[in-house]
Amino acid sequence: MSDRPRDQPRGMPEVGVAVSDPPGMLVAERADGPAALAPRSSRRTSPYGRRIGFYVLIAVLLAEIVTVALAPVVSPYSPISPSALPLLHPSGGHLLGTDALGRDVLSRVIWGGRGPLLAAAASVVLGAGVGVPLGMIAGYRRSVVGSLIMRLADIMLAFPALVLGFVVIAILGPGVVQVAVAVALSFVPVFMRIAYSSTLSVRQQEYILVSRSQGLPTWRVFAKHVLPNIWTEVFVVVTSAFGWALLLETTFSFLGLSSAPPTPDWGADLSAGQEVLGQAWWVSVGPGVALTLTILLGNVIGDEVARKAARRARFLPRRLVRELTEVPVVRTGPA
Repeated sequence: MSDRPRDQPRGMPEVGVAVSDPPGMLVAERADGPAALAPRSSRRTSPYGRRIGFYVLIAVLLAEIVTVALAPVVSPYSPISPSALPLLHPSGGHLLGTDALGRDVLSRVIWGGRGPLLAAAASVVLGAGVGVPLGMIAGYRRSVVGSLIMRLADIMLAFPALVLGFVVIAILGPGVVQVAVAVALSFVPVFMRIAYSSTLSVRQQEYILVSRSQGLPTWRVFAKHVLPNIWTEVFVVVTSAFGWALLLETTFSFLGLSSAPPTPDWGADLSAGQEVLGQAWWVSVGPGVALTLTILLGNVIGDEVARKAARRARFLPRRLVRELTEVPVVRTGPA
């Protein structure tokens, strides 16, 4: 006799529930192979574990930033003066060896992160400080000025970041400040686009319309209503842009357009290490690992921040809830 359920019509393929599968198995994914037979808990990371990993990454990045900031205290040797024979192998006295001029590689790695990290952070802040207000104006006004602003952003986005940076450096000249300005200029259209699209979705909200009908100045509407409701998207781009800004800065430094020798810099030290890479690999490994680790940490933290922001975007902003619940009630009947 068939095991067909009573409420299932005849002529349809039999659909049953497997009762022999353990509770930890996904019945819908029964297939041949070890991946389909794996428990559900092994294929999904718990929220607690993701949260702990996120905090660990932030702690590692902060530890690196603190180490670079305290370079005069934690650096074992001078990053400029020779401290031993040239091209010494890594040892107890020199953990990462020495370069072609006898300078300690570890000391240069610690000192060399100050310029790139500071330039990357300054370029992201400068790019956001210019791009976000322009994008908010273009999205809020929707006028000829807004159209011109966004067409300018489209023109800037048409150029690759390196090409745009080369143009700026060719005009301003080489240097750390000039490279920071060039990197910031390449991020301005990105922040303009983010602020523009976010402002478009916010400007039609009820609390914005009420504020405009009450005659509030535009700058107060921006500061009180628009910016607090788009800061999440902007912050996500800021965290993700830091790694790319650091990569661009070290690229210009690698090409000799940023810090001048003998100033320690990750990009410049990578460029100097390629000349002796065959006989002294440690000269390039030190700044290369530091740069890769920093960019990786920045990108992973940015992705995690974006995931958290996307999860919270499903709920109404607190400001919106407060504005809608504080509307006075008009009584039509007797008191």
